[in-house]
Amino acid sequence: MAVPTRQYMEDALDEVKDYLDENFKRILTTVRTARKDKTTPNPGEISRGKSHINKFPKIELLPERTLHEYGDESAPLTTPWLVHGIVLSIVHQSSNVEVVEETLLRYSETINKLQEEDDTFGSVFSWITLGEEDYSPMMESQEERKAMQVVLIPLLCRTL
Repeated sequence: MAVPTRQYMEDALDEVKDYLDENFKRILTTVRTARKDKTTPNPGEISRGKSHINKFPKIELLPERTLHEYGDESAPLTTPWLVHGIVLSIVHQSSNVEVVEETLLRYSETINKLQEEDDTFGSVFSWITLGEEDYSPMMESQEERKAMQVVLIPLLCRTL
């Protein structure tokens, strides 16, 4: 197993994006099969930062914070571990409210299964944990006759 190397926030965002690009659709396919789901679409886009492209559903990786961990007093570290907080913002829009909700539920389950399958994302990080998922209220546009919802899934990624 490869040893994770020191990564700063920009590196962590790139690595998480690369891992999702390589593995998200594969796990989403197993989730769809298990749920006998034929309607959940593949992501229109997985991007670093806010995307102005309206290809739904989309996954945006947003930097949140970086913690510097120096260990405890009995064994302090001179070079801290870096723990990066990255928020996955998953957005979907459709004329069908149920499709919006089901898509976000399937995507959330896919992220959970990716973390369960490999909590180092290919030995890139020491570990990755998931935080509390936050679903926005359903928003509906009367002009476009479409519903939109967002789920935020925080990741903590520890590196050297």
